[in-house]
Amino acid sequence: MGSIVSSYRSSSSYPSLVLDSDITFYYAGQTWTTLCSNSFLTRGSSSYSRSGLPVDIIGDGVAETEFVIGSYTYKVDGIAFPRSTANFPGGESDLWDPTLFPDPS
Repeated sequence: MGSIVSSYRSSSSYPSLVLDSDITFYYAGQTWTTLCSNSFLTRGSSSYSRSGLPVDIIGDGVAETEFVIGSYTYKVDGIAFPRSTANFPGGESDLWDPTLFPDPS
């Protein structure tokens, strides 16, 4: 199951995988030991839909793949199967089925 990531922390001690998600970057110059797979990467109204350089689609725990969104450079473990459109274009409502999980009254 995917997610909409609005806050996330990663460190070089704990490599991670973000799968089938929509990720919004808020801060410039971040380095994550995270492999982003089948994820939509954005910052504001700009998005990134390539594999970055150097290309790393298997994830090895080393953040050396760089990419630029707008004028900001980011570094991650890798980008596998990058998306050019959001996984969840309707935002959080795409993840929440009110018939199965109604809001508490």
